[in-house]
Amino acid sequence: LERIPIFEGSNETMLRAFAMLLKPVVFNAGDQIVHHGSEGHELFILEMGSVEIVDPQGNSVTTLAQGDFFGELSLLVTKRRKASVFAQTYCTLYIMNKRDFCKVLMDKPLFAERIMKVAKERYNVIVNAKEWIESVETPSQD
Repeated sequence: LERIPIFEGSNETMLRAFAMLLKPVVFNAGDQIVHHGSEGHELFILEMGSVEIVDPQGNSVTTLAQGDFFGELSLLVTKRRKASVFAQTYCTLYIMNKRDFCKVLMDKPLFAERIMKVAKERYNVIVNAKEWIESVETPSQD
């Protein structure tokens, strides 16, 4: 987790709290993991295997492998996915959903403030705390 920009500088206690939120999932080669245009609500960490990121026109953008991650901005803002992700091989991933992530942050306002600062500096994303909390309380359906 500490390699993911929004978690950089997190202390051991926070990293442990977030690690406990990770849920393992498995995909077979060819499975679609993320659909372009769907609302993102999860961070994915690739434990084993490889995935291909594909743009809306069907062109391969990049390949990710063990230790890589995608979807981290979905923990902070609710937006439609800009690409699809397909398993190239049998894959094991860990998923952290936005609702669980936000529950931890609501108990740690100073850490939440730091994460929002990182989002602005690293991703040029300004997170409106009120909208962020509302998005967790009433998540929209795809």
